[in-house]
Amino acid sequence: MKMKTKFFGISAKLALAILAVSGSLFTSCYDSVDSDMSVPYTPPAAKYFLSGTITDAATGLPLAATVNGTTLGTDGTYFITAQAGANTLTVTKSGYADVTRTVTIPTVEAGQSITYVANVAMVSTATPPFDADDVTINISSKTTWIDNILTKADDESLNISTGDQAENFDRTFMVDAGITSDIETALADAPADLARYIKNYLGTQFGTFGEYQDNALPMPFTISLPAYAILDNVTVRYYYVKTLATFVYDGATYKVNIAGIDTYSFSRKYTIDSHSHSHNGHGHGDAINAGGGIVTPEL
Repeated sequence: MKMKTKFFGISAKLALAILAVSGSLFTSCYDSVDSDMSVPYTPPAAKYFLSGTITDAATGLPLAATVNGTTLGTDGTYFITAQAGANTLTVTKSGYADVTRTVTIPTVEAGQSITYVANVAMVSTATPPFDADDVTINISSKTTWIDNILTKADDESLNISTGDQAENFDRTFMVDAGITSDIETALADAPADLARYIKNYLGTQFGTFGEYQDNALPMPFTISLPAYAILDNVTVRYYYVKTLATFVYDGATYKVNIAGIDTYSFSRKYTIDSHSHSHNGHGHGDAINAGGGIVTPEL
């Protein structure tokens, strides 16, 4: 039975089942074989993406900004190809300060894909200036991950297999999403101009803060299988990040806690059926999968 994710709101604790610390990557094999039969097959190269939403820092409304040279639609969302390692994200819009961020995406194995979510809240150029030289900033983060393994029991669209040719199957998974923060409480006693500066600063780095949502974000994954293969499962790996942003100004310290998901990676596991070489399941189906939530027991 699938269970919904439980995640904290703005003032609650992050509820996680901590499985690994920052920097942990895939270490297990995702191709299983039930015989010694050799089928020539080269998995496709790993795919890397950047995705996110561009909003107005003051209103939280989406902006039709330009991301890495491409102008977005009115919903302010983007999904672009990227690379392993450092990626430069440049966001521009008339009437707003330009935003440039460097995003680092971990390397994954061939046949897998990984998407880093980089949301940006842009600041109007009409916003009163603030002397940032008087503010000391320290950002520290910890990453944990949780795997959600999906099978055909979770969704019939994963009941796929191949015949005598390798095939690719495009699927879209609805994943949990959201970034939350205690920013309003943390800055309740801060001077108004400092509070505005901190909110704008964090907005460019994390986007507009909101509520965590189950199954709220569509993420595509192409499932590549060799000949005579039966899909066992698809693993969606969620990278959760807890960040502490500390600001020191005029002898006072303000600490803002931020938590959410910033990366999703996908892998598949299959079995080679050398006994029947039959084409079982719905290998050519194009149904869209709505992946379930993940189990995160409350701490």
